[in-house]
Amino acid sequence: MNLSETYQSLKTTILDWPNIFINRRDKRDDDTHKISWNNYLRRDRIFDIRRSDLIEIVKTGQYSFQIIEDGSVFQLYYEFNDYNNSLCSANLAYFNTGGISYDTFLELQFSDVYNVETNSTHTLDKDINYQEDLYEDPLIAWIRIDYSPHEYCRPLHHLCHMHYSLFPNTRISVNAVPTPRQFLEFILATNYPHLYSEKRLNQTFEPNDLTRIAAFNSPSFPRIDSSVYSVLPHISIPNH
Repeated sequence: MNLSETYQSLKTTILDWPNIFINRRDKRDDDTHKISWNNYLRRDRIFDIRRSDLIEIVKTGQYSFQIIEDGSVFQLYYEFNDYNNSLCSANLAYFNTGGISYDTFLELQFSDVYNVETNSTHTLDKDINYQEDLYEDPLIAWIRIDYSPHEYCRPLHHLCHMHYSLFPNTRISVNAVPTPRQFLEFILATNYPHLYSEKRLNQTFEPNDLTRIAAFNSPSFPRIDSSVYSVLPHISIPNH
């Protein structure tokens, strides 16, 4: 897949899920051959991510878009080679807000409940009966898929792998880079099963249109040729 096909995959998916993805900041930049977001800043990756960190990500605009269900955040980054338009780097991340509603996340975002300097834990309306842990700045769940083709295909640090929260040193090998469509459908199916079920499954929870859903995997990025996949369990990306 090239830059145009990848960004088309992103746009088509968002259009296919109307009123689900909000506050879009995704950006295609033909000059730098990247798909990222407006005012993209490269930052050191952190692994122990708290809700206050996520609020800072949103406040500084360092994300592609959010999901209306709970305000959870997506960061989609693809970088392509300028002379043959092949993929040379990718980082796909999803940060869950932690079991709160989008309205609650908004209220937290515009309050100073996590501001240590003011030590304010009473800026929200207590009549709404927020849970006590709302004020404790909890660790949040997240996953991220990284692709760095200059890395070696080794069992413990594969060139394409998935990180997930609470296990920062774990790298699960992935046999191909997901397209935007594949990544977003995966997140919706695993984190918002009620939304995915309503749209993609029938009354017996089988695919309501298997041919159409399978077609979401074409075009796709090529599978990585590696002996690692015969050594350890790994994540397999559909490829048609």
